[in-house]
Amino acid sequence: MEVAMSRRQKVFAIAVVLPLILTPFTAFGQSINDSGSRTSWGHPNLQGIWTSSTYTPLERPDNLGDQAFLSEEELASLNELLTEEGVDPLRARNVLAADSKEERIERTQQSQENIHYDNSVWLREEQPRQLTTTRTSLIVDPPDGRIPELLAAAREREAMRQQESRWLVYNISSPSFASHQTRTLQERCLVWRHEGPPMLPASYNDLIQIFQTEDHVVIMQEMRANKARIVPLDGRP
Repeated sequence: MEVAMSRRQKVFAIAVVLPLILTPFTAFGQSINDSGSRTSWGHPNLQGIWTSSTYTPLERPDNLGDQAFLSEEELASLNELLTEEGVDPLRARNVLAADSKEERIERTQQSQENIHYDNSVWLREEQPRQLTTTRTSLIVDPPDGRIPELLAAAREREAMRQQESRWLVYNISSPSFASHQTRTLQERCLVWRHEGPPMLPASYNDLIQIFQTEDHVVIMQEMRANKARIVPLDGRP
């Protein structure tokens, strides 16, 4: 996605967002290293299994306006609601966008019109998902917590893509659901939006395993359509 954002802003946002969404996780007998440890070659040791599980949204909901933080009381009240039995982790992603307590409760429950996997219990995690910060968005720069508007060239490309998709839907001989050409890449499990860039919390199966060498960092997402992300540390893309 092409946005009107400076290189400095991008780096700042990424540097602040990652600590908000990655927390240690113990699984399969493995545990994350102490935060102050280092590798044998002197780099900060990030190796281990992490979770990106959070209900904190990427963008600040419109109804919160300029409110960059929740109060500790608001955070505790919301987390009490979000960790109750029967909460649907897919519907609850939008809980901060609700204006009232009643609407927030309604947004955590699976409805007959909104069935995902037969029953939301199958998406339940051993450690219940909750808000992981008092921030109202993972984006911290720009200060409004929103993704900046697309540049003109990017808006034009997006309009062309949508036009092509509409043409395929209305001009192929079979119904729109009968051809791979009219289905999204995510629906075809070719690439998931949370795989990035940037990497974002998945709706479920949200564990991340990190390996390190002296010159690379390898990031393995639990739910991915592609291979691991291999990040060179010598300045290459």
